Amino acid sequence: MYFHIGVVSALLSASLGRVIELSDRFLEIKNREVWLIKFYAPWCGHCKQLEPVWSQVSQRLVDTDIRVSRLDCTKYTSIAQQFRVSGFPTIMYINKDKQVEYRGERTITDILDFARRVHGPSVRKLTTCENMRNVLQAQPAVFVLAAHPEGHVGAEEVVKNFSDHADHMHAHNYFIQVPLSCIDESKRTSTVIDSRFGTVEQWILSERFPAFQRVTHGNFNQLLGTRKLLVAAVLEENQIGKLETLRMADVKDMLEALAVNTQNLYHEKFLFGWFPSTDIPYSIAMTELPLPSVMVIDPHTYRYFLPENAEDPQAIIRLLDDILKNDPEPSSYGGNTFFYRIYRSYFEMRQNLKNMYRSSPVLTVIIFLVPMGFFSAIVYLTCCADLFDAPGDAEDLDEDDEHEKND
Repeated sequence: MYFHIGVVSALLSASLGRVIELSDRFLEIKNREVWLIKFYAPWCGHCKQLEPVWSQVSQRLVDTDIRVSRLDCTKYTSIAQQFRVSGFPTIMYINKDKQVEYRGERTITDILDFARRVHGPSVRKLTTCENMRNVLQAQPAVFVLAAHPEGHVGAEEVVKNFSDHADHMHAHNYFIQVPLSCIDESKRTSTVIDSRFGTVEQWILSERFPAFQRVTHGNFNQLLGTRKLLVAAVLEENQIGKLETLRMADVKDMLEALAVNTQNLYHEKFLFGWFPSTDIPYSIAMTELPLPSVMVIDPHTYRYFLPENAEDPQAIIRLLDDILKNDPEPSSYGGNTFFYRIYRSYFEMRQNLKNMYRSSPVLTVIIFLVPMGFFSAIVYLTCCADLFDAPGDAEDLDEDDEHEKND
């Protein structure tokens, strides 16, 4: 059985780059292979959208020992429960007892980068500065440890602390260790923090994102977890991944340049990025914003600030300075109190219905009219049947009375 399920499937995958369809026998062979699994449901729209991407991922990893596969959670619910699958699709890397859930963008490049990163050691030891330069150029954010050689006082503690946190965070970022002589070169390409900067955990959480970040559902909560205010352009991409207008592209380029050129002023308190779709910013604002816009989101209160002119970098700088000074506090909108949470839920439901109607008006009408028709019929039959039956009953009673009198 192992040969049939494990080896043959692996060989087919390696030769054809096909996705392996797993069954309830997966637990028997789990520890014999390294797996990248998509947990899905047949009715899930997002799962269907991921299908072509998943096929490409399988083909790209055909020369590795990672088996790209998928499992139908509606058929094998016990396996889904064992791996604590709570939504669809869920992507998970499984290597014996090591299980890492992927929470990033569902693109070929990002999924491949995740798979290759978690498949290797949490801290990659590089022996030359040239190797370090290659990694820094290829990745948007890298954590570099340049420590004294083993045996130096305090070196072992720093290395262990760094490695422990890398074990928990290397699903999101690369962690590398280089010779101490490379530290001067890394200063030109990344932020250098020594061991006196609070705790390693605080440093990693604060520095894990690049200067300018694409903001999506996959990383939005992680960005807010840095406890920095998020300065983001509200834009919209079309179906092929291009911004809708030239004005949007100009605002994106302007904000990216502002983020890079003012790192020494705002990096400690602010993160910069851009929304490729309007669902998250509209949910925060609980209204539709003009496009393009720029908003500053407070991660603690969900309040947001708007500059006077989203296309003027000086207006954005004035707003950021006013937020830092907080004297007086600039005007803000929204929040996360009980009232706002209730209204936000209502707004999101309304937006979902509106988007659903825009994409499939006929289907939306059918979905709502058919249940309403059944409900109306039930109410009609329940409430009106007695009214129609009543006269007949009365006539029967009258006839019975007449028969009794005649008798």
